[in-house]
Amino acid sequence: EESPYLGDTLGAPSGEEGSCGGSSTEVAHAFTANSSGALCARLEFANFDARLYARATCSLTTSELGCVEDEESSDSISLDVQEGETVYLFVDGEESGSYLLSFIEEACP
Repeated sequence: EESPYLGDTLGAPSGEEGSCGGSSTEVAHAFTANSSGALCARLEFANFDARLYARATCSLTTSELGCVEDEESSDSISLDVQEGETVYLFVDGEESGSYLLSFIEEACP
């Protein structure tokens, strides 16, 4: 998927589910690494409480790789990936709103 990606949680279920990550799959994105090493997934949003989490598989809640929740304006997760590995990033918002999701193949600043 191209980076950055502009999306929204409009029409998605309201409220966050479970623990950080939980079972919610409001909006899912797949990213395949071009090289091995660090990957930074960054979520920027406005006007709503959002959480960003990563899984090794799209459907298994037990495959969570990382999660962050912020009520400010951005979240980021650093992951270690192997070349060709696909990770699934989920955006979960307490309310609905727009966001910008970007992937950088280096550690988060």
